Amino acid sequence: MKYTHLSLIACLPFLLSSCLQWDLDEKAFPTVSINEIERTSCISAIAHGSINDQSLASITTVGHVWSSTNPSPTLEINEGMVEQPVSDENFSSSLEFPQPFTTYYIAAFIVTEFGVIYSDNVLTVNTSWYQHPGFPGGGKNNGVAFVIGNYAYVGLGDNDISRIFRRYNALTGAWDKIIGEPFPGTPRCCATAFSIGGKGYVGAGGTNIYTPNPTYYSDFYKFDPTLEDSNPWQRIDSLPAGEGRYWAVTFIIEDRAYIGGGPSESAGLSTSFFRLGQNGVSWEPIESLPIQVVDSGETMIAAFSAQNNGYIILRKKDVWQYLPELRTWEKRPEMKFPGEGSRTRMFAWPFPDKAYVGFGLDDEGDFFYYGDLWEFDPENPNYWTEVEMAYPEGRNASMTFTIDGKGYMVGGCFLGNCLVDEFWEFCSR
Repeated sequence: MKYTHLSLIACLPFLLSSCLQWDLDEKAFPTVSINEIERTSCISAIAHGSINDQSLASITTVGHVWSSTNPSPTLEINEGMVEQPVSDENFSSSLEFPQPFTTYYIAAFIVTEFGVIYSDNVLTVNTSWYQHPGFPGGGKNNGVAFVIGNYAYVGLGDNDISRIFRRYNALTGAWDKIIGEPFPGTPRCCATAFSIGGKGYVGAGGTNIYTPNPTYYSDFYKFDPTLEDSNPWQRIDSLPAGEGRYWAVTFIIEDRAYIGGGPSESAGLSTSFFRLGQNGVSWEPIESLPIQVVDSGETMIAAFSAQNNGYIILRKKDVWQYLPELRTWEKRPEMKFPGEGSRTRMFAWPFPDKAYVGFGLDDEGDFFYYGDLWEFDPENPNYWTEVEMAYPEGRNASMTFTIDGKGYMVGGCFLGNCLVDEFWEFCSR
């Protein structure tokens, strides 16, 4: 039990020959516990507490107090508190934390005639990640996601032959809809998706990719959200002949989409890249990535854009920058990805001025699943900063998307389990 400002009752010896003493053992005072923290968003939660031995003292108010700098927060040293009249032995408080990417210490307290009494136990909340209820389509990996406005659309994948896409509403925090017409192409995994101009685009990918004779797809489809209750899909031009591929990477620069890389039907690792035409239907070739593929295991593991340039990370951590005004690639040795291991199937969350990159699978022997995340900032002299956080367990092959400055991750694989249905929100800076 922790308490402050306890006052003793003074005895008047001339009135009594002996003084009635209060039993100052802990049993003389009520105690309080903090029982559970129920997260409700990246920066909010409901804290639950309970009072023991309520009848032994006069309790006026109860509540919770929190701090990121004081491991034992008090009413005097804190960054927030909620106080309310006592009405029951069990009580709850709605907490709002001021900062993401922060660990907060939370204690319960009661105010009595003896002073303030705090819970012996202190719980913590880290505002880097928030776990939503699971994806309603069940475990999923190697699917795709794209975003239009405040909605994300997720579908396809290794274990999904339904071709159904589900919609996530970021305003309500719920998966609120199954799109009326299924994806019209062949069921597939490892496809590519992006959105520009208020439309979504899904295509490429493959089947039987873990066999010696995989099937490569080059077909592409445009999604119109205004028709999502009827037939929202329109076939557009396929990638050029021989350019079918899976695990292709994409980035967006000034409302133009670029796609390339990935194992293809014409090469172990394709270095060719294409840009979607302004008509939203055809593909324009751009300069291929100027590398010589000598390692059959080489692949492009992540792509993103920042400050109107595109970036590609190779399996060996090399970074190449695409300069759209010059229509050329430039190798950037000083930007080499600093994470450990040679990994595949990482993901990147792009934002206008920076990106977050990480996770993935180390497939060189021990198949280690990484759970690290790095901030890439082209204005930072060091370019990369590891994000210190409490995060989900390491994984790869997740579906990821960004809405309104927040990153989201759906499903993926972890320790051989590729039926993960977890849905996490990354509370980006």
